[in-house]
Amino acid sequence: MMVMIRSFQGLRFVFISLIVFSHLVSGFDFGGDCGVAFFFMLSGFILSYVYSGKIISSNLTSVRLVVHQLKKFYPLYIVMLVAMLLINMAAGKSINILAVLADVLLLQSWYPANAVTFYLNGPAWFLSDIMFCYAVFVPFYKLIHQKSLGRLAVILISSLFVYFFINSLVPTDKVNDIIYTNPLLRLYDFVIGILLHRLYYSHPSISLQKRLSKNKALHLFIELFIIAFFLFIILLYHWLPARIHSAVLFWPLMAVIIFFFLILEKQRDRYTVVTNILSLPLLVRLGGISMEMFLIQNFVITLLYSAVRHARIAYNEYSIVFIVSCYLLIIFFAFAAKKVSVSFFNKQL
Repeated sequence: MMVMIRSFQGLRFVFISLIVFSHLVSGFDFGGDCGVAFFFMLSGFILSYVYSGKIISSNLTSVRLVVHQLKKFYPLYIVMLVAMLLINMAAGKSINILAVLADVLLLQSWYPANAVTFYLNGPAWFLSDIMFCYAVFVPFYKLIHQKSLGRLAVILISSLFVYFFINSLVPTDKVNDIIYTNPLLRLYDFVIGILLHRLYYSHPSISLQKRLSKNKALHLFIELFIIAFFLFIILLYHWLPARIHSAVLFWPLMAVIIFFFLILEKQRDRYTVVTNILSLPLLVRLGGISMEMFLIQNFVITLLYSAVRHARIAYNEYSIVFIVSCYLLIIFFAFAAKKVSVSFFNKQL
């Protein structure tokens, strides 16, 4: 049985929190762009980490994987869609039947228009993309792990050339609709996660892990480097165009975070300060509700806005009190949703 990577659970909570705050704090787009890139890449890595044995023995098919992953979130996803639909109807908003159908089928991100991609439960476009990634995971895993490093390098360079060529052709006003949300382009983030899995088990990586086990003082240096790298990316973010900071900017950062925190997880000691914090039981438990937080955030924020306005309470939606209240309510309802989904929905499927 695969052992839980506790620091990854802590990272899940950190990055889902960044995504939530990007929807609560006006202008904090960094949190959403950063968090989304992390979850795409982590998904590619974790699937490789968990299912590599089944793929080698041909016991995993794309259909079985997609169905298994759908069971984890689709019931709550549908509940949130219905809830947002009812809120929209109560507010007297017109209903876009085609957009609703696209949401139900998890196809909303294939249509390059905000009116469809972000309809009803806006953040859920990510699930449309990630289901496509799950569907193609098995053939991409086999390609990446069976090709020689030379051929893989040629494929990788060619693919990056295609990506940047397409990226340069996208009009500025379509960056969010295409570069940020299109499944074919976000597949790159996911595939980097699979590449990291191969890198982690390569001879150079194994040699590095052995050297680190002999020089534990380097563990703290690595963590400080990751923090410095993260701060550097924050500074770069505001200087680069959206077509770059929507995804590409975060590729090296997330690769470093996933790769080195996995190594440090295996060698935890008194020098791995950040890793130890991320592995605290509370953060591990909060990381376990990251999907529920993701799915429920839009509903809670919308509901709280509506409740406050209906009660005619004077408030500032950008105040610390309002933001923290929303955040804590999202966590509360996410825990409740997790308990219900585990005890009821999963048993029914």
